[in-house]
Formats: sequence, structure tokens, C-alpha cells
Amino acid sequence: MKKFKKIKGVILTEALISVAMLIIASVATTTVITNSVNATKLSKNYLIAENYLTEAIEVTETVRNSNWLIRPHATDACWLVPDPELLLNINSPCILVSINSKYKIKFDSDHWRLEKVANDNFSLDPNPLFERKIIFSEINSSSATFEVIVSWTDGAKPFSISRKHILYNYK
Repeated sequence: MKKFKKIKGVILTEALISVAMLIIASVATTTVITNSVNATKLSKNYLIAENYLTEAIEVTETVRNSNWLIRPHATDACWLVPDPELLLNINSPCILVSINSKYKIKFDSDHWRLEKVANDNFSLDPNPLFERKIIFSEINSSSATFEVIVSWTDGAKPFSISRKHILYNYK
């Protein structure tokens, strides 16, 4: 068996190997932590987007319900007016939401309404990172089919989720 005491540079080699092992371990740990933080951030954004989807569907249902409460004996044409406040005047016409038009949600002092958007400004007031749009694809006297799309960017990478929903007329 050879004695290592007589070999020069063994301590230097051991030191270099231990430093290399520490560097490899710290890089691996940093990578795991970075990936965990990124996954948590992405998961948080998906959860926020899902809540925005649910909110849009619930607000659209609230608009329908408000229309029925304001004019319960009206014809079938008044069940999906974008702004229920327009129905307070008994002589106002019932102008329904438009097919393939894009809407965003607005809250005016005491009621929800759908606002038609001509430009592509769908950013949300409390969180401008997210955009939400509502697109009606089919409307008839008994139901309306619409899709809610929520999109956001994380750095340069765009994300988007959507949900289709059928809203039924009560009558």
C-alpha cells in the first residue's frame, strides 16, 4: 500500500474536488428552487385566470337575472340585454348582445353590465396582467352560447384558457 504523504499535490486535488462537489450541489439546489418558484407562479396565474372565467360566467348570469327582475312580463327578447339599467325605462327597446361581438365586464356603482368593446383593450382594472373577453356565438329565444377567454403573459410567453357556457332563458 502506498503512502499518500509522499505524493505532492494531494491536498490541492482534494480541495479542488470538494469545491467542485459544492458547486455542483449548489447549482442543483438552485435549479430545483428556481423551477419550484416558476411552477408556483404559473399555478397561481392559472388559478387567478380560472377565477376570472368563473366571475365572467356568473356576471353574465347576473345580467340575465337582472333583466328578468326588471321586466318579468316582457317578451322573450329582453332576457339578454347587455345593460339591465336600459330596461328601467319601460319604453326602451330590448337590444340583445350581438353574435361574435366581444364584451368585457363593467361594474357601475350598483350593477353589473356587459360592455361591447370595439378595440382590443380587454385588460382588467384590478390586474392589468390579465385580459378577459366574452364572445357570444349563438343566441336564440331559449338559450345563448358564449365563450369566456382569459389570457395573460408571463415574460414573453403567452397563456390563455377559455370556457364555453350555455345560458338558458327562464321562459
